[in-house]
Amino acid sequence: EVLSSIGFAHRPDPGTLGFEPHAGLTPIGYLAQIGFLEASPTLVHCVKVSDDDIRLIARHRCPVVTCPRSNANLSCGVFPWKKFVEAGVSIALATDSVVSAHSLDLGAELATAFERYGPDFDLGLGLEWLTAGGSRALRRPVEVIRPGCRVDALAYVNLTSQATGGT
Repeated sequence: EVLSSIGFAHRPDPGTLGFEPHAGLTPIGYLAQIGFLEASPTLVHCVKVSDDDIRLIARHRCPVVTCPRSNANLSCGVFPWKKFVEAGVSIALATDSVVSAHSLDLGAELATAFERYGPDFDLGLGLEWLTAGGSRALRRPVEVIRPGCRVDALAYVNLTSQATGGT
């Protein structure tokens, strides 16, 4: 299995495709048209998407990775997470790069998600995206920590405090 991913649809500029598309052709629509979505690639950003784009992503079972600090710092807009959740798309929360997010701090990424995604975004959803969503985006088995299980490493960070500004 070949893992493919592409950062797409985070800017409204039609030049993202490298050519001037015909009216109504979105970057996601173009990927579907050329058959790229058939492999269910992991799509990164997906901020500037239409409802039809989200349906295409869901139909092709493409996981989506959101990087809220990068999107904020580059003024790309806000990831329409509720629409993706409603469509049944698997979402991962991640950092983009130190160029656009200034660090690879997942706690800061989660805190920014709380700031940008509104009151319906909660810690349970954030942790789901950081763990199981990340595993699905990387095509890895979703592991569950249970009593008696063996792990290579485990770190606990108080993400609630970082995300809510508490201590």
